[in-house]
Amino acid sequence: MLCRAAASLCPVVLQHHGELPWSGPRGALQRFGLCRADGFLFTADSLAEPWRRSGGVRRGQPVFEVMEASSPFRSEARDEVRSRTGLTGSPVVLWAGNLDSNKDPLTVLRGFEKVLSEKPEARLYMAFRGDALLAEVKARIDTRSALRGAVTLLGTLPYGEMEACFNSADIFVQGSRKEGSGIAVLDALACGVVPVVTDIAAFRAITREGSVGALWPVGDADAFAAALRRVIGEPIQAGSEAAILLHREYWTEERIGRAAVEAYSETLDAWHSAENDRDD
Repeated sequence: MLCRAAASLCPVVLQHHGELPWSGPRGALQRFGLCRADGFLFTADSLAEPWRRSGGVRRGQPVFEVMEASSPFRSEARDEVRSRTGLTGSPVVLWAGNLDSNKDPLTVLRGFEKVLSEKPEARLYMAFRGDALLAEVKARIDTRSALRGAVTLLGTLPYGEMEACFNSADIFVQGSRKEGSGIAVLDALACGVVPVVTDIAAFRAITREGSVGALWPVGDADAFAAALRRVIGEPIQAGSEAAILLHREYWTEERIGRAAVEAYSETLDAWHSAENDRDD
């Protein structure tokens, strides 16, 4: 209905936020609606593949790689911020994400435990909102002596406090099975926190194919442990500087805004061209 109403006024571009195509009757209705769109924004082109296979994105409909959002966070001196937050460890590892099956905290805990045998001074802090797996996470921590003294559940923190948490950390970890983008990873980069995250399309795009930090296969605790060991073994300051540089080069509001404007401009040019062809 929106596309039909706007047909003579302007093109319509839709932005993906991690959704998957519907099936059944709802899917048919969804495909009918999407066929009128003039373009789509996805974090990575590969995220559009399920939509192409389902017919939601049709041949000829352009897909542009544009990030959902940026991070408002800025980096601060670690020691000064840690004096306020009380986060300690060598290194300080941060988790920020729901405790659910998609984020897969249990795999991260299993891998972190393996690293603790070689790096007992490491500490993992877990901030979260959704807590579907909280009981399982607590049970894992309580029944593993290494984890009991090394993992702190921060729970749900006000957004205003999260910037200080990121700026207290050396390494950011996440075990997501799928994501539309990854705002927490962008927050980490903005604060100079080195990401050790799963090898999924959105995170490959954000880290530029793992050019900063490390990527590891979904659900593989051994691979996560190996990736975390590798990053711990590298100079933290150099990794932090590389993370900040990556964010400034690709993921600031200005950079993302320019990418969006370019997508809109290209779509508008194509729309005007089609309008002229119809008039002729």
